[in-house]
Amino acid sequence: MDTNSFITAIAKRADKTFLRYSNGATFARVRRGRQPLQAPGFFALQLQTGTHSNRKPVLFSDLQAAKLLSELNETMRPVYAAAMQGEQMPATLCTIDTGPVLRFASPVAPPPLPWQASAQNSHSLPVGIAEDWHGRRVVYWDRRIDAHALIGGATGSGKSVAMRGLLLELAHAIGPAHCEIALVDMKNSGLAPLATLPHVRQPLAWKPADAAALLVAVEDELQRRIASGDDSAPLLVLAVDELTEMLEGDKALQSTFASIARLGREKRIALVGGTQKMLLGELGQGPEQMTFALGGRMRKGDGASLAYPGLFFATSTGRTPEIVQVPYASPEQVAATVASLVARHPTPSPSVLAPGVSPATADERKAVSQWQRAAADAVKLFKAFGDEWGEQTQSSLIVALGLPNASGNNLYRGKEWLELAREGWAG
Repeated sequence: MDTNSFITAIAKRADKTFLRYSNGATFARVRRGRQPLQAPGFFALQLQTGTHSNRKPVLFSDLQAAKLLSELNETMRPVYAAAMQGEQMPATLCTIDTGPVLRFASPVAPPPLPWQASAQNSHSLPVGIAEDWHGRRVVYWDRRIDAHALIGGATGSGKSVAMRGLLLELAHAIGPAHCEIALVDMKNSGLAPLATLPHVRQPLAWKPADAAALLVAVEDELQRRIASGDDSAPLLVLAVDELTEMLEGDKALQSTFASIARLGREKRIALVGGTQKMLLGELGQGPEQMTFALGGRMRKGDGASLAYPGLFFATSTGRTPEIVQVPYASPEQVAATVASLVARHPTPSPSVLAPGVSPATADERKAVSQWQRAAADAVKLFKAFGDEWGEQTQSSLIVALGLPNASGNNLYRGKEWLELAREGWAG
């Protein structure tokens, strides 16, 4: 089945479903006289909203909309089966976007988009190509608007390819004397080919302890820049692949990451994160600051228009989400680009990062944090009561620690704090 026949068959089935679903009052129909959009990995048809005989628009609830989409997907399956000839179909074939637009997956995977370094500066980095009825255009990550970037997608979505391409664009646009890239890759795979870039002056961190130490070192550099008022320091980019693996369940690291995300923009520190899970609420507040985002296929076979690797929804501040095809840089291209950058910048620049110090496990980091709290509480009690604080009543000590009273949960928490404070004081 050729492309035009496929699109025509889909349009006819969509119109019949709209008519059948709306009980004779046409909910919508494919807009006549408008060319379909044929973009990489998906097609789209503009819809004309329907009206009743009294010219009032046809309205329906969210539940009805869900049922309509389910029926649309079901009625399109025979068309896809004929076009794909035994190939696995996407789990979701179509959806209705704002416009309204009927968007449906192409039955054929798009050819890879060739990668080549094209960034002209370090502020605006090309990410991929978007296509709509106005034509094709390059989509950029504008770091002046969105300080940090997040790339999400399941295995096979092209997440690591997108991260590598973005970092190579950055390295191409700005020399290592003005930019340092620190790499964390919890699987030691996706970002490993970039470890020899002249911009990378710290070993790639893939063990949990090394990743935590590198994160602490970046925060130390952030605090140094804040304290000194240094606004001319080199750009520092912390790239973390498998962000969830590093942050999930570790409140201390989540807090450190959130601090860098919140304060880094003004001090020329940027974050680029990759994750297979978009449950960002479990990773603390840091990912909320990563306002430029590429969201790819989150599970195999998913997505009405993200059925193929290299397709992402791009979102950024003040812009409507759009589908972007990210270019593919082969392993050979990556290696050749890294080698050319090494040859262009043979003299290594010093790292702005001091070696980070971090306990090896989350439990040890928690213990260190707990003892730091205990020492601070002991000092607080000494300031309140002097050397005699050990002779004060338990209730007065608990209140002095900042709890509103010494009853209920506050009592249990206060007792724990007091015990640790006494041990810290004795130590």
